[in-house]
Amino acid sequence: MYNDPSQQQPQYGQQYGQQPQYGQQPLSYGQPQPGQQQYAQPQYGQQPSPYGQPQYGQQQYGQQPPFYAQQQYGQQQYGYGQAATAYASPWIRFAALLIDGLILAIPIVILSVVVGLLIASLAQNSPGAATGLGLILDLVYIVLSFGYFAYMEATQGGTFGKKALGLRIVKENGSPISWNEAIIRTLLRIVDHLFGGLVAFFCILSSEKKQRVGDMVAKTIVIKTR
Repeated sequence: MYNDPSQQQPQYGQQYGQQPQYGQQPLSYGQPQPGQQQYAQPQYGQQPSPYGQPQYGQQQYGQQPPFYAQQQYGQQQYGYGQAATAYASPWIRFAALLIDGLILAIPIVILSVVVGLLIASLAQNSPGAATGLGLILDLVYIVLSFGYFAYMEATQGGTFGKKALGLRIVKENGSPISWNEAIIRTLLRIVDHLFGGLVAFFCILSSEKKQRVGDMVAKTIVIKTR
């Protein structure tokens, strides 16, 4: 078939029926055609758009904060990325117990004087009533002591004696204790105070986290806050 040399097919990148203008290069493979949208690409020496990328010091979603931003409740940071806990010794805990004993002694002495006078007046006419009143007074002592330790530890993280000496009761993971831990610790004081408190003393002295029996069962620790 005879082909007319004057009629040439349009080159790649040229529109049909149009001739390339003088000085223009035909479109090469990989370049966008006329009317097509080209995706923006960063030129040499330019930074990509920061939109959607975390800036310096920002935290990406789902990532944990850096170690220097993490601090458990009741723990102090010592050194580079290391957390150290200062456990309370048996001596300072004994001093805190003495302060609590003095605080509890105030209402107990007042009740003892008032109830003692009442018992003395009933002893001559009604010995049975005087004995029953004495038993009630003992029960009041137990409830008062139990309520003091359980309430203060559950709501304040420690009794007045511990707070005065810079001590605090927390869970082993560093979080605040609840009523469950406070009640367990208070009930097991009966065991810890056996033999004049020697059970608690030797347990605190020999355990790694300075825990008495109540702490071991409740999984709590007593730490220094200052």
